[in-house]
Amino acid sequence: KIKDILLLPSLYIGPVDPIKEVMWVYEEQAGMIQREISYAPGLQKIFDEIIVNAVDNKLRDSSMDTLKVDIDPAKNVIKVFYNGKGIPVVEHDKEKMSVPSLVFCHSLTSFNCNHQEETVINEDCNCFGAKLCNIFSRTFELKTGSKVECKSFKQTWTNNMTNAGTPEILPYFGEDFTEITFSVDLTKFNMAILDKDIQDLLSRRVVDVAASTRGVKVYLNGKIIPINNFEDYVDLFLKGGDYVYEAVSDFCEIAVAPSEKGFMHVSQVNKYSTTKGGKHVHHVTERVVQKLQKYLKETNKRNGFDVDVEFNMIKMHLMVFVNCSISNMCFNEPLKNKMTNQLFKYAHFEPSDHFFTRV
Repeated sequence: KIKDILLLPSLYIGPVDPIKEVMWVYEEQAGMIQREISYAPGLQKIFDEIIVNAVDNKLRDSSMDTLKVDIDPAKNVIKVFYNGKGIPVVEHDKEKMSVPSLVFCHSLTSFNCNHQEETVINEDCNCFGAKLCNIFSRTFELKTGSKVECKSFKQTWTNNMTNAGTPEILPYFGEDFTEITFSVDLTKFNMAILDKDIQDLLSRRVVDVAASTRGVKVYLNGKIIPINNFEDYVDLFLKGGDYVYEAVSDFCEIAVAPSEKGFMHVSQVNKYSTTKGGKHVHHVTERVVQKLQKYLKETNKRNGFDVDVEFNMIKMHLMVFVNCSISNMCFNEPLKNKMTNQLFKYAHFEPSDHFFTRV
């Protein structure tokens, strides 16, 4: 299976050749900025599988309160550490191998994979998940500690997961944790280094998950990201500009701001950045524009003008932010940058009348 994935990477992680695209990226001093970058979508994909899996641990264990991501371009090393429930350090009854090994190197096996259950925990439809990062890395090291089994686990894979080191299992009496360290096989992405463009894009993804994972302190390269909620995140984009925010439900929060650059949106579903939008963005935008159309029509009529304002005329002046969680969501595989669920099923996406009044 590894050979098939490496032979046809676009089927599993998307394009591996660098493309140029205008994207929002994160710079420590400037915050979120929009600029043209060159990046390999597949590289972002394998990084996403690691960090989204990490923050999903908050759903498994509410005591998780720390996520640390370090990106070292000089050494081509990325490290992701998180606390909370570790991976069980036990042998799988059927497969006869340690569960951590099974989760990170055995295709079609996942800590999360359960297609029968209503869940917002993420996983690929084919349950490859974080194993894709292992396959596209020169080295991939997994460490985890479990206070339930009182054991720690360490294993290293090399050469695109084809060489598996011997698992090291030792007594352990500390707190649960998981740490993943990997060196991307840059040759698979026609890259020589982790350049500034990809660093800033991956940094943006770390900030994204900081905004959508409450109760977790997120660190990037040793510095805590100063975001406590989704409103702080919106401020990184607008830099003090006006906007209207609402927590529509426990599953959705939105913000709307004026835009001078045409319609724009920033959206996440289950911690994935949906840069291509989808049903959730369309749903929220449609509701806002329709309400504004009605308001403008009534205002014009009171002033003696029976004039309708076209939908797109209003839309082009808006910037919409959406952060939501959906059980058993559907994406455009494999990039997961567009959500395709039919949102008419989800009543918790309806903004309140008070929200529209403020808009």
